[in-house]
Amino acid sequence: MTKPNRARKSPKREQLLDAAEQLLIQKGIQAVTVEEIVREADASKATYYKHFNDKKAIVAHVVERVFHLSLNRIEQVLKEAKDQKLTQESFLAVFDVKDYEALFQSDFLKELNSQYPDLVDQYNDWVMTKRLPLFRELMRMAKIDGIIRIDIDPDVLIHYTFAVRQAMKDLFRHQPEVMEQYDLKDFSEQFFDIYLNGILEKK
Repeated sequence: MTKPNRARKSPKREQLLDAAEQLLIQKGIQAVTVEEIVREADASKATYYKHFNDKKAIVAHVVERVFHLSLNRIEQVLKEAKDQKLTQESFLAVFDVKDYEALFQSDFLKELNSQYPDLVDQYNDWVMTKRLPLFRELMRMAKIDGIIRIDIDPDVLIHYTFAVRQAMKDLFRHQPEVMEQYDLKDFSEQFFDIYLNGILEKK
């Protein structure tokens, strides 16, 4: 499995990562070449291969950046909640997909799942080891501050959440033809609406 390079950061390396993130998310994985990334970053191929073994290596870093986008959102909400109080608005912001607009408009996510399933597994491992503890704290605070029902056991909710998430991951991986009929952004928004509001008619 390709793991993000832990070498010391350099300005040129960061320029390559910025260029790769922009191009890969705009166009998808297949449409972008190392040559294009190098050109966009105003770097040489020698510089690229000094920092990254191949194209997959830089894709791995972009996946890590995408993960930290959602991780940082939860961290920020928790920080603000500890300083003041968790509000329904800040709680719901964790589930807002608007920050992923560019991802939904490209083929990046679908191609990642089909071409580099090991990177998807790495992402899911980060979810379990890094995001789950924060999510657990978020749900605990949401219960204390009256955002979610007092009778709900947060641990049951977390198990439910990740069971559904696993089912969705399996659907993407093993039945891609099912997902082809949906717009990914619309599907995600409907999923979170059902998750947060249930299926009963809103009053």
